[in-house]
Amino acid sequence: MDRAGWDKIGEAPIDHAALQPKTRTSDRLWGIRKIRLSCRGDEIAARLRDPHSVAPRTTWLERADSVPPKHERHDQLQRSREVHKSRARRTQPEIASGISRVGIGDKVYQSTKLAAAYDMLVSQGVSAEAILRGVNIRLEEVHSAKTRISLRQLMTTYQNAMQLSADRHLPYRIGTTIHVSAYGMYGYAILCCPDFRKAMDFATRYHALAAPLAAIEFREEGERAIWSVEPIPHSVADRRLYRFVAEVQIGIHISLLRDVMGPAFAPQEICLSYPQADDFGLTAGLVGCSVRFVQPANQIVFKSSWLDQAASLGNKTTYPTILAMCDDLLGDLTLRIGTAGRIRAILLRDIANPPTFAVTARLLDVNARSLRRQLRQQGISFRGCAMNCGLNLR
Repeated sequence: MDRAGWDKIGEAPIDHAALQPKTRTSDRLWGIRKIRLSCRGDEIAARLRDPHSVAPRTTWLERADSVPPKHERHDQLQRSREVHKSRARRTQPEIASGISRVGIGDKVYQSTKLAAAYDMLVSQGVSAEAILRGVNIRLEEVHSAKTRISLRQLMTTYQNAMQLSADRHLPYRIGTTIHVSAYGMYGYAILCCPDFRKAMDFATRYHALAAPLAAIEFREEGERAIWSVEPIPHSVADRRLYRFVAEVQIGIHISLLRDVMGPAFAPQEICLSYPQADDFGLTAGLVGCSVRFVQPANQIVFKSSWLDQAASLGNKTTYPTILAMCDDLLGDLTLRIGTAGRIRAILLRDIANPPTFAVTARLLDVNARSLRRQLRQQGISFRGCAMNCGLNLR
């Protein structure tokens, strides 16, 4: 039988006499290389020594003329590596998409915003015990770099603030105390952006690193640049909390824009989707521009000419390096949410004697197959979870 007919054999019994290779060594080796074998390594070695000694368990055979040229094989290998890389480390948009599904109770964020609210209330004479009531966090953890909080804890802090302070401008003032330096690597990356448009894009795409209680979006319309701010759905049911979150975020935005573009930065107008209230709210004198209520969306509007100015603190060399670090931070964030986050918590209970995959599945009350599928959807394996916890499973 010639090679052209080998791909038709399939699972049928093989006539080894008909498959006897020619005397050339290359042909003998070809018979081994092109047969997809399910035999062990010792069987392959025996087959190389004597083609008749071991009957290979063939599932399919490949025609010789179907082997791609060398340059095509190189391209295939390159694409294979890229696919493997994309699975092992997903792209930023994919990661951000996964992070958008962070549970409101997942403790994955740094305490920057919570600490800002705490400090503002303390400066107004409010006791620490009252500020942290129901937040489930110790006083020494408020400013700790190791502390991780949930969005629920942050919203509870804001709800306490509304009850404890009579300051009509409290949320905006909390926001303006948060500067770019409070955001660690995320803030440093904003400063390193080589131009202001890149800074706007980066701030939007990596906003997941900033304990977001609001979704943000940036766009340009002619001579106007517009930031849109929409508090997360969990705050919509409580209209006071919705307004509080929106005004904190507006304060943060204006503070960061002044850090990046200079203290002279000022918006043209602020648009709010809700009516003016009696308890707290923004005023033209507070923000330095007109404030319009009952608008289609919450927006910060400023002249797009601000974006054309030189970014004096930007650095084209440093920016890619910091960007890669922020990608790693996003990747680390994904390990703390969903199934991977629950597995991480289980593994860290007993580092000296971590549970096996099967035991972990039982603790999560899920079968092994479903657990593998859930981890695959997050782009990580059980062993990967263990390695990221500093464990070496055997």
